[in-house]
Amino acid sequence: MRVCQLIESASGGSVRVALDLTQGLVRAGDDVTFIYSPLRADEAFYKKKDSLSCVRFEALPMERSVGWRDIVSLFRLYRLLKNEGPFDILHAHSSKAGALARLVGLFLPRLKVVYTPHAFVTMSPHASRLYGLIEWALSPFGAAIMAVSADEKQHAVKVLGIVPDKIRVVPNGIAFDSVATREVARQAMGLDDSVFVVGFVGRLVEQKNPMRLIEAFALVSRMQPALRLTLIGSGPLLPQVEETIGHAGIKDKVIFFKNHEAQPLISAFDVLLCSSDYEGLSLVFLEALQVGVPIVSTPVGGTHESVLSGQTGFVADAFTAASLAQALKAFVALPQDARQDMSAAAKRHGALFTVDAMTKAVRAVYQDVLRIQKS
Repeated sequence: MRVCQLIESASGGSVRVALDLTQGLVRAGDDVTFIYSPLRADEAFYKKKDSLSCVRFEALPMERSVGWRDIVSLFRLYRLLKNEGPFDILHAHSSKAGALARLVGLFLPRLKVVYTPHAFVTMSPHASRLYGLIEWALSPFGAAIMAVSADEKQHAVKVLGIVPDKIRVVPNGIAFDSVATREVARQAMGLDDSVFVVGFVGRLVEQKNPMRLIEAFALVSRMQPALRLTLIGSGPLLPQVEETIGHAGIKDKVIFFKNHEAQPLISAFDVLLCSSDYEGLSLVFLEALQVGVPIVSTPVGGTHESVLSGQTGFVADAFTAASLAQALKAFVALPQDARQDMSAAAKRHGALFTVDAMTKAVRAVYQDVLRIQKS
């Protein structure tokens, strides 16, 4: 197959998935072109890009926000696809690329457009209704929408009103190479094995709701003084997070790694704590599982696939600090041998979420929509 991957945000989790998928498609024998916007490309993207010498990369400036420049981007995308094509599949990642791809598909009727939202923006409790209307209006166009979790599909059907037959569920898969042992990771953190580490990984932004995380940890740490919270990440809410930690009186129990790569440190966690308002299927969940770290989370998208309650972690009943604290307490209260069993179960379950498994499922969707076209 001749496949074109399209993404606006060349940074973060969605582009990591798109690049890993690209590598998997090449291994499967497909011809792949990758179109990206350089406006939000980070160092990690360019490093991975340089390693994929058999893939054609094309830079196409795309703005994150909706505006008149999208018309220019649409024209340039059309011209690029005409010059580099014909392609069998155009696979767009995240909302901006998804919108442009489905619109350009109107002018290239033989091209099959597939769209992966990587968590609909409308899953945010603060999202404008306008974005929901846009997703609904564009949903008839394109061949398929790939949700990364059952919860994301449910949102698309029940909230956005998208026809269920349009949506295929294909969970993310990851290639996790930088695996450190628990001992090595703890040494890097300056912690001995006796410390009970509750870990968080992510940008300190509204979606991740770090204030809920701090409040939940504070509630549990009052009853379990040995707990320590490790925060890996930074972001615009950092000053507010530090202020909240001070007000909660847990400053001596929190360790920050603001500008540190997360992968080599995750093995040090006893449990991963997620306080997000919404997710599709967080890559951090998969990273934690693959190194045997159980998960305690708010009921976000992806928990259905990754957090098997009582086996690989616990899911809070509601999006509140009290509910999240209750779920964390359930994990902390487990005897040591039960936590070890849960760690082993997490590692076994995490082994399911590989790039090869994701690539196989994505290619099956590609082949299915192409069969529909031929019939």
